[in-house]
Amino acid sequence: MANKTKAVIWSLIAIIVVLALVMIYAFAVQPAITNRQNIVYTAGYNTAQVDFINGMLNQLQQQQYIQIPISENQSLFLAPFNPQQAAQQ
Repeated sequence: MANKTKAVIWSLIAIIVVLALVMIYAFAVQPAITNRQNIVYTAGYNTAQVDFINGMLNQLQQQQYIQIPISENQSLFLAPFNPQQAAQQ
């Protein structure tokens, strides 16, 4: 009888420990992981934007225009705009 009671108590303790670990993971570990993933994603996204704009500016300085393909047979051309030159014309 005593062994059966001890076994039940130990099994209940094990269940409580497992449930506590699940709760700790669900409310502490997983949000921390998700927050870190969002920080890394945002940093990468911002870096990609800066790299893209810098690449466009470099191409604009070197070639005086930027050609961006839009679809199969269409391209968008960007050229520098000088308001003083436009006012003179």
